[in-house]
Amino acid sequence: MNYNPADMRFLGSPIDYIIFQGYTEAKDGPADIQAVIIADIKRGKYANLSGIQEKIKAAVEAGRVYWQTIYIDDESNLTLTDLPITQSEFIENPGAAELPRESNPIDLRQQILDWGDSGRLDYVPQLVIQAESQSYEIRRLVASAIGKIAAVNPTVTVLEQAIPALAKLSQDDKPQIRQYAVKALGNITSLAVRPLLEAALNDPVDYVAQAAQTALQKWQ
Repeated sequence: MNYNPADMRFLGSPIDYIIFQGYTEAKDGPADIQAVIIADIKRGKYANLSGIQEKIKAAVEAGRVYWQTIYIDDESNLTLTDLPITQSEFIENPGAAELPRESNPIDLRQQILDWGDSGRLDYVPQLVIQAESQSYEIRRLVASAIGKIAAVNPTVTVLEQAIPALAKLSQDDKPQIRQYAVKALGNITSLAVRPLLEAALNDPVDYVAQAAQTALQKWQ
């Protein structure tokens, strides 16, 4: 069965979508194909597989695709076209590559999500470090996590160490990272935050500017 670039199909719980990047034949055995990226939006994996799903599973297990879990927050404005997929992540030698498995005991993405959900201030220094990540997804999750922690600890001075990192993220080339950074800044009660939010009012992306406007309303 052939799939065109960016073909999307609904698979059902716990898998929402699979996104095929490139072109491939989903069949058992070796094949001269381009890599496929499967994005599992609900962090699930193989459930109630049948038909094409079984073929996808076989392709994954044969090492001919790249499995990637995409973490999307409920309030995210991320669309499927914004998913962080780059050519460098493709498997270029089908069958020879080792698949990245979610069984890895240290999943940084999940760890950052947990840090944010915990609301604990002692995770802020580690989040500040991760804000320098080259990964779009990690930077986005970091901004979101700091925002969650700040939401329950708005006046705690330890959060001020996160302001320079958030200031940089508010200038990121990815608009959704800027949005999360602006929201996080809006949750921190510090005079250093206001000029950053005012600057974000001029962001060319509407939802980033709107996030800044909403955050500034807290100062009124």
